[in-house]
Amino acid sequence: MASLPQAPVHMGTVRQQQQQQLMLRHPNLYIACSTLQPTRHRGRGKHCAAQGSVAAAVEEAKQSSASAVLETASTSGLNSVRPSISLSQSSGVGVKVVGVRKEYKTKGGVYIGADGIDLEIQAGKMTALLGPSGSGKTTLLRLISGLEEPTEGRIYFDDEDATELPVQEREIGFVFQSYALFRHMTVAQNIAFGPRIRRLGIDLDQRVQELLELIELPGLGHRHPPQLSGGQRQRVALARALASNPRLLLLDEPFGALDPMIRKSVRKGLKGIIDKVGVTSILVTHDQEEAFDLADQIVIFNRGKVIQVGDRDQIRRSPATPFVLNFIDDVNQLPVNCQFVKRMGFKADKPLVMCRPSGVEVSAQPPDQSQKFAPAIVVDRIDIGSMIKYILRFDDGVVIEMHLQGEEHERRLAFDLQQRVFVHANPEHFWPFYPDEISSAPL
Repeated sequence: MASLPQAPVHMGTVRQQQQQQLMLRHPNLYIACSTLQPTRHRGRGKHCAAQGSVAAAVEEAKQSSASAVLETASTSGLNSVRPSISLSQSSGVGVKVVGVRKEYKTKGGVYIGADGIDLEIQAGKMTALLGPSGSGKTTLLRLISGLEEPTEGRIYFDDEDATELPVQEREIGFVFQSYALFRHMTVAQNIAFGPRIRRLGIDLDQRVQELLELIELPGLGHRHPPQLSGGQRQRVALARALASNPRLLLLDEPFGALDPMIRKSVRKGLKGIIDKVGVTSILVTHDQEEAFDLADQIVIFNRGKVIQVGDRDQIRRSPATPFVLNFIDDVNQLPVNCQFVKRMGFKADKPLVMCRPSGVEVSAQPPDQSQKFAPAIVVDRIDIGSMIKYILRFDDGVVIEMHLQGEEHERRLAFDLQQRVFVHANPEHFWPFYPDEISSAPL
């Protein structure tokens, strides 16, 4: 019986060669290889150890009965060991995280990557884990995938306790920033790799053509990854992840390697593909626009904790904490005792206050006596696409921003540089805060 092909020796770094060899020899753990980079935690000079080395993953794979079967299986013509499933029949799984905590031991002490997380992820929907670097979002993704084991807590797939379920039995598809495509395989071979190795009882040629149509790359199955654009490679990586009918799709910063000019169109295409398939998806990102554009549910993280859960409208209209408002939106941060805040009649025990630039009102003439205002000077004007940004300086030297949409700006007088203007804001929209309340530095 034919043996599995070995990775070519000309491919990149030693680590890349190790990853390719692991993926070919032990396909049940090939995705783990793509995530065995050490995790650098913000504010720390040392790397925390990843779950294991490539050698450890290989050893674990060798001890798996499924991998033992694959060691002697042919790379083609495999008999079916799982029922054939069409993409149209894909169904997502609900994920429930209960009291999950993850601790890492470092030379400086114990680092808490996830701190008592409780979360429900809806089946068939896309959930975005959004937060700054080191906030715990990738830690939770690795815990859900099985690449990490929680120190405390349980993880459920529907009603099944999946906390100790091996990675290869979780039926998960992965899409990473680096895509991890085989350069020596064609697009069609990359897409067919998972179903072929996992012995799905399907027509591989039909599945590949179906997925090429889905990702809008028909006729490109003969090409190799280096012959594709970044956006095309990203779609191939998605097709490969979907080829084995996963019940859960995990996307870790999938657009990070793309040019900013094409990210938006690629995001739109990816969302359409996932909606058609109906698989439960979890997206890790630090990009607010990306999360709001794609996700049905958004989970905001900071310092290993879930700070707020909701849809895009709920989070924008009603941020739960000063951190959320500061993270998802542009804000003015002002001393509570500055001239503008005092003139608006706002008082607070905290030293700082924030407000949205879109909530600042400016007029060329003093408002009537019923409305509070503070005089300021226009010191700069910046056109950003459809938005106009004004920089205003009050008599006490404090500077704020005001934003106007282009259409609104056209209906009102444009302000000249150094023009004296009069500024108002509703004090009900002020948020008092301490500096530590908006910090993302590890505790």
